[in-house]
Amino acid sequence: MEEREGKPAISVEVGLKAGLEVKAEIPEKSVGRLVDSLTDIIRPFTETRGLRADQIRLQREDILIEIAKKARARAELERISVKPIPIKMLVPFLEKASAEDMDTEMHDRWAALLLSASNEFHSRHLTFLDILGRLSSAEIKILERVAFSYKAFPETYYPGGHIEENRSSVEGGLHKLIVPPTPVEDTRDASEIARKTYERFVTETNVIYGEIMHASVKKIGGGRSYFYAEGLGWSGSRFGSLEILQREKLIEIERIKMAQLEVEAAYFNLTFLGVAFVRDCSPDARRMAARRPPPIPVTP
Repeated sequence: MEEREGKPAISVEVGLKAGLEVKAEIPEKSVGRLVDSLTDIIRPFTETRGLRADQIRLQREDILIEIAKKARARAELERISVKPIPIKMLVPFLEKASAEDMDTEMHDRWAALLLSASNEFHSRHLTFLDILGRLSSAEIKILERVAFSYKAFPETYYPGGHIEENRSSVEGGLHKLIVPPTPVEDTRDASEIARKTYERFVTETNVIYGEIMHASVKKIGGGRSYFYAEGLGWSGSRFGSLEILQREKLIEIERIKMAQLEVEAAYFNLTFLGVAFVRDCSPDARRMAARRPPPIPVTP
Protein backbone atom coordinates (compact mmCIF):
# COMPACT_ATOMS: atom_id res chain seq x y z
CA MET A 1 0.00 0.00 0.00
CA GLU A 2 1.33 3.40 -0.93
CA GLU A 3 2.02 5.76 1.96
CA ARG A 4 1.01 9.39 1.78
CA GLU A 5 3.90 11.83 1.97
CA GLY A 6 4.30 13.54 5.35
CA LYS A 7 1.59 11.45 7.04
CA PRO A 8 2.55 9.11 9.92
CA ALA A 9 2.00 5.43 9.21
CA ILE A 10 0.17 4.82 12.48
CA SER A 11 -1.98 7.01 14.71
CA VAL A 12 -3.35 5.94 18.09
CA GLU A 13 -6.51 7.65 19.30
CA VAL A 14 -8.04 7.38 22.74
CA GLY A 15 -11.67 8.39 22.30
CA LEU A 16 -14.78 8.76 24.38
CA LYS A 17 -15.38 5.03 24.27
CA ALA A 18 -12.20 4.61 26.30
CA GLY A 19 -10.96 2.12 23.74
CA LEU A 20 -7.79 1.90 21.76
CA GLU A 21 -8.22 2.18 18.00
CA VAL A 22 -5.28 1.69 15.71
CA LYS A 23 -5.79 3.26 12.30
CA ALA A 24 -3.18 1.90 9.97
CA GLU A 25 -1.85 2.32 6.51
CA ILE A 26 0.47 -0.68 6.85
CA PRO A 27 -0.26 -4.42 6.49
CA GLU A 28 -2.82 -5.87 8.91
CA LYS A 29 -0.35 -8.36 10.38
CA SER A 30 1.96 -5.53 11.45
CA VAL A 31 -0.94 -3.78 13.11
CA GLY A 32 -1.79 -6.98 14.92
CA ARG A 33 1.74 -7.27 16.25
CA LEU A 34 1.61 -3.67 17.48
CA VAL A 35 -1.66 -4.29 19.34
CA ASP A 36 -0.24 -7.48 20.85
CA SER A 37 2.82 -5.57 22.05
CA LEU A 38 0.71 -2.84 23.62
CA THR A 39 -1.45 -5.48 25.30
CA ASP A 40 1.60 -7.24 26.75
CA ILE A 41 2.88 -3.95 28.17
CA ILE A 42 -0.45 -2.96 29.73
CA ARG A 43 -1.43 -6.42 31.04
CA PRO A 44 0.67 -6.36 34.28
CA PHE A 45 -1.07 -3.15 35.34
CA THR A 46 -4.59 -4.46 34.76
CA GLU A 47 -4.70 -8.23 35.17
CA THR A 48 -4.99 -8.20 38.97
CA ARG A 49 -8.25 -6.29 38.58
CA GLY A 50 -9.42 -8.49 35.72
CA LEU A 51 -9.97 -5.50 33.47
CA ARG A 52 -10.55 -5.86 29.76
CA ALA A 53 -11.27 -3.19 27.22
CA ASP A 54 -15.03 -3.82 27.24
CA GLN A 55 -15.11 -3.77 31.05
CA ILE A 56 -13.24 -0.46 31.15
CA ARG A 57 -15.63 1.01 28.57
CA LEU A 58 -18.71 -0.12 30.51
CA GLN A 59 -17.28 1.12 33.80
CA ARG A 60 -16.56 4.55 32.33
CA GLU A 61 -20.07 4.72 30.91
CA ASP A 62 -21.51 3.84 34.31
CA ILE A 63 -19.46 6.61 35.93
CA LEU A 64 -20.68 9.19 33.41
CA ILE A 65 -24.29 8.11 33.94
CA GLU A 66 -23.86 8.42 37.70
CA ILE A 67 -22.33 11.90 37.38
CA ALA A 68 -25.13 13.02 35.05
CA LYS A 69 -27.76 11.71 37.47
CA LYS A 70 -26.20 13.64 40.33
CA ALA A 71 -26.11 16.85 38.28
CA ARG A 72 -29.72 16.48 37.15
CA ALA A 73 -30.98 15.71 40.67
CA ARG A 74 -29.22 18.77 42.06
CA ALA A 75 -30.56 20.95 39.25
CA GLU A 76 -34.10 19.85 40.06
CA LEU A 77 -33.60 20.24 43.80
CA GLU A 78 -32.12 23.75 43.54
CA ARG A 79 -34.27 24.76 40.54
CA ILE A 80 -31.24 25.57 38.41
CA SER A 81 -31.78 26.28 34.73
CA VAL A 82 -29.84 23.81 32.61
CA LYS A 83 -28.64 24.64 29.09
CA PRO A 84 -26.50 22.72 26.56
CA ILE A 85 -22.79 23.21 27.04
CA PRO A 86 -20.34 23.84 24.15
CA ILE A 87 -18.73 20.86 22.43
CA LYS A 88 -15.27 22.16 23.43
CA MET A 89 -16.38 21.66 27.04
CA LEU A 90 -18.48 18.53 26.61
CA VAL A 91 -15.92 16.34 24.84
CA PRO A 92 -13.01 16.76 27.32
CA PHE A 93 -15.49 16.61 30.21
CA LEU A 94 -16.73 13.17 29.14
CA GLU A 95 -13.17 11.93 28.69
CA LYS A 96 -11.80 13.22 32.00
CA ALA A 97 -14.83 12.64 34.23
CA SER A 98 -15.25 9.03 33.07
CA ALA A 99 -11.65 8.29 34.10
CA GLU A 100 -12.37 9.14 37.75
CA ASP A 101 -12.89 5.47 38.69
CA MET A 102 -15.13 4.82 41.68
CA ASP A 103 -14.32 7.77 43.96
CA THR A 104 -17.89 8.92 44.60
CA GLU A 105 -16.70 12.08 46.35
CA MET A 106 -15.04 13.17 43.12
CA HIS A 107 -18.17 12.24 41.18
CA ASP A 108 -20.01 14.89 43.20
CA ARG A 109 -17.43 17.51 42.18
CA TRP A 110 -17.63 16.57 38.49
CA ALA A 111 -21.43 16.80 38.70
CA ALA A 112 -21.14 20.25 40.28
CA LEU A 113 -18.81 21.43 37.51
CA LEU A 114 -21.16 20.07 34.83
CA LEU A 115 -24.10 21.84 36.43
CA SER A 116 -22.21 25.13 36.78
CA ALA A 117 -21.12 25.05 33.12
CA SER A 118 -24.60 24.16 31.89
CA ASN A 119 -26.19 26.94 33.93
CA GLU A 120 -23.90 29.65 32.54
CA PHE A 121 -20.78 28.64 30.64
CA HIS A 122 -17.53 30.59 31.06
CA SER A 123 -14.04 29.90 29.73
CA ARG A 124 -12.86 29.23 33.29
CA HIS A 125 -14.83 25.96 33.23
CA LEU A 126 -12.36 24.62 30.64
CA THR A 127 -9.51 25.37 33.02
CA PHE A 128 -11.35 23.84 35.97
CA LEU A 129 -12.01 20.53 34.22
CA ASP A 130 -8.27 20.19 33.53
CA ILE A 131 -7.43 20.98 37.15
CA LEU A 132 -10.14 18.71 38.54
CA GLY A 133 -8.73 15.82 36.56
CA ARG A 134 -5.37 16.22 38.34
CA LEU A 135 -6.69 16.44 41.91
CA SER A 136 -7.95 13.92 44.43
CA SER A 137 -10.64 14.32 47.06
CA ALA A 138 -7.90 15.06 49.62
CA GLU A 139 -6.96 18.32 47.88
CA ILE A 140 -10.60 19.24 47.20
CA LYS A 141 -11.53 18.86 50.88
CA ILE A 142 -8.75 21.23 51.94
CA LEU A 143 -9.97 23.88 49.51
CA GLU A 144 -13.60 23.50 50.56
CA ARG A 145 -12.88 23.59 54.27
CA VAL A 146 -10.85 26.77 53.97
CA ALA A 147 -13.24 28.47 51.55
CA PHE A 148 -16.34 27.65 53.59
CA SER A 149 -14.75 28.85 56.83
CA TYR A 150 -15.30 32.39 55.51
CA LYS A 151 -18.89 33.35 56.26
CA ALA A 152 -19.10 35.64 53.23
CA PHE A 153 -18.08 32.93 50.72
CA PRO A 154 -17.78 33.33 47.73
CA GLU A 155 -17.23 37.08 48.01
CA THR A 156 -13.83 38.54 47.07
CA TYR A 157 -12.62 41.96 46.17
CA TYR A 158 -9.75 42.86 43.90
CA PRO A 159 -6.98 43.98 43.85
CA GLY A 160 -5.41 42.84 47.06
CA GLY A 161 -8.43 41.73 48.97
CA HIS A 162 -7.93 38.89 51.44
CA ILE A 163 -4.38 38.27 50.20
CA GLU A 164 -3.12 41.68 51.35
CA GLU A 165 -5.24 41.58 54.51
CA ASN A 166 -3.79 38.20 55.49
CA ARG A 167 -0.21 39.37 55.07
CA SER A 168 -0.91 42.44 57.18
CA SER A 169 -2.63 40.32 59.85
CA VAL A 170 0.19 37.76 60.08
CA GLU A 171 2.93 40.40 60.12
CA GLY A 172 1.08 42.36 62.80
CA GLY A 173 0.73 39.28 64.99
CA LEU A 174 4.33 38.03 64.91
CA HIS A 175 5.17 39.80 68.17
CA LYS A 176 2.77 37.39 69.89
CA LEU A 177 5.26 34.60 69.20
CA ILE A 178 7.66 35.92 71.83
CA VAL A 179 7.22 34.14 75.15
CA PRO A 180 6.43 36.71 77.86
CA PRO A 181 8.56 36.84 81.01
CA THR A 182 7.57 34.01 83.36
CA PRO A 183 7.36 34.41 87.16
CA VAL A 184 9.96 32.44 89.08
CA GLU A 185 7.27 30.53 90.96
CA ASP A 186 5.71 29.31 87.69
CA THR A 187 6.99 25.75 87.28
CA ARG A 188 5.24 24.91 84.02
CA ASP A 189 7.37 23.23 81.39
CA ALA A 190 8.96 25.73 79.00
CA SER A 191 7.75 23.81 75.94
CA GLU A 192 4.16 24.00 77.22
CA ILE A 193 4.49 27.78 77.57
CA ALA A 194 5.80 27.97 74.01
CA ARG A 195 2.90 25.86 72.75
CA LYS A 196 0.32 28.09 74.41
CA THR A 197 2.06 31.11 72.90
CA TYR A 198 1.76 29.53 69.46
CA GLU A 199 -1.90 28.66 70.01
CA ARG A 200 -2.62 32.24 71.06
CA PHE A 201 -0.99 33.50 67.86
CA VAL A 202 -3.10 31.16 65.70
CA THR A 203 -6.32 31.99 67.55
CA GLU A 204 -5.88 35.75 67.48
CA THR A 205 -4.50 36.08 63.94
CA ASN A 206 -7.34 36.54 61.49
CA VAL A 207 -6.70 34.79 58.17
CA ILE A 208 -9.44 34.94 55.50
CA TYR A 209 -9.56 32.18 52.87
CA GLY A 210 -6.40 30.70 54.34
CA GLU A 211 -4.72 28.86 57.22
CA ILE A 212 -1.54 29.21 59.25
CA MET A 213 0.83 26.33 58.51
CA HIS A 214 3.57 26.76 61.10
CA ALA A 215 5.22 29.30 63.36
CA SER A 216 8.39 29.55 65.41
CA VAL A 217 8.21 30.77 69.00
CA LYS A 218 11.12 32.70 70.48
CA LYS A 219 11.94 31.56 74.00
CA ILE A 220 13.09 33.82 76.76
CA GLY A 221 16.80 33.20 77.20
CA GLY A 222 17.36 32.17 73.58
CA GLY A 223 16.32 29.45 71.18
CA ARG A 224 13.15 28.80 69.20
CA SER A 225 10.46 26.13 69.05
CA TYR A 226 8.60 25.25 65.84
CA PHE A 227 4.95 24.26 65.85
CA TYR A 228 3.00 22.93 62.88
CA ALA A 229 -0.69 22.72 62.05
CA GLU A 230 -2.09 19.19 62.00
CA GLY A 231 -0.66 17.15 59.14
CA LEU A 232 1.80 19.88 58.15
CA GLY A 233 5.02 18.71 59.77
CA TRP A 234 7.99 17.68 57.68
CA SER A 235 6.27 14.36 56.90
CA GLY A 236 2.68 15.55 57.24
CA SER A 237 0.11 14.10 54.86
CA ARG A 238 -1.47 17.49 54.08
CA PHE A 239 1.76 19.20 53.08
CA GLY A 240 1.98 17.28 49.82
CA SER A 241 -1.61 18.22 48.99
CA LEU A 242 -0.82 21.89 49.57
CA GLU A 243 2.13 21.70 47.19
CA ILE A 244 -0.15 20.19 44.55
CA LEU A 245 -2.70 22.96 45.08
CA GLN A 246 0.04 25.57 44.78
CA ARG A 247 1.21 24.00 41.53
CA GLU A 248 -2.34 24.37 40.20
CA LYS A 249 -2.34 28.03 41.35
CA LEU A 250 -5.33 27.46 43.61
CA ILE A 251 -3.37 28.51 46.71
CA GLU A 252 -0.28 30.59 47.49
CA ILE A 253 2.07 29.55 50.30
CA GLU A 254 3.66 32.51 52.10
CA ARG A 255 6.45 32.64 54.69
CA ILE A 256 7.14 35.76 56.73
CA LYS A 257 10.24 36.30 58.87
CA MET A 258 11.09 39.13 61.23
CA ALA A 259 14.80 38.93 61.94
CA GLN A 260 14.71 41.52 64.70
CA LEU A 261 12.14 39.45 66.61
CA GLU A 262 13.70 36.10 65.61
CA VAL A 263 10.28 34.69 64.76
CA GLU A 264 8.56 33.55 61.59
CA ALA A 265 5.26 32.15 60.36
CA ALA A 266 4.03 30.36 57.24
CA TYR A 267 0.49 30.33 55.94
CA PHE A 268 -1.39 29.86 52.70
CA ASN A 269 -4.09 31.83 50.90
CA LEU A 270 -6.64 30.61 48.43
CA THR A 271 -6.08 32.52 45.22
CA PHE A 272 -8.98 34.26 43.50
CA LEU A 273 -8.91 31.34 41.06
CA GLY A 274 -9.09 28.95 44.02
CA VAL A 275 -12.22 30.60 45.41
CA ALA A 276 -13.86 30.47 41.98
CA PHE A 277 -12.86 26.80 41.64
CA VAL A 278 -14.68 25.91 44.86
CA ARG A 279 -17.70 27.94 43.79
CA ASP A 280 -17.97 26.01 40.51
CA CYS A 281 -16.83 22.54 41.58
CA SER A 282 -18.24 22.00 45.07
CA PRO A 283 -21.71 20.47 45.51
CA ASP A 284 -22.08 22.49 48.73
CA ALA A 285 -21.16 25.87 47.23
CA ARG A 286 -24.71 27.17 46.79
CA ARG A 287 -25.74 26.13 50.28
CA MET A 288 -22.69 27.75 51.84
CA ALA A 289 -23.15 30.92 49.78
CA ALA A 290 -26.71 31.20 51.10
CA ARG A 291 -25.35 31.93 54.59
CA ARG A 292 -24.48 35.47 53.57
CA PRO A 293 -26.81 38.10 55.00
CA PRO A 294 -28.83 40.02 52.42
CA PRO A 295 -27.26 43.32 51.34
CA ILE A 296 -28.30 46.42 53.22
CA PRO A 297 -30.53 48.54 50.95
CA VAL A 298 -29.10 51.91 50.04
CA THR A 299 -31.46 54.81 50.67
CA PRO A 300 -31.26 57.78 48.31
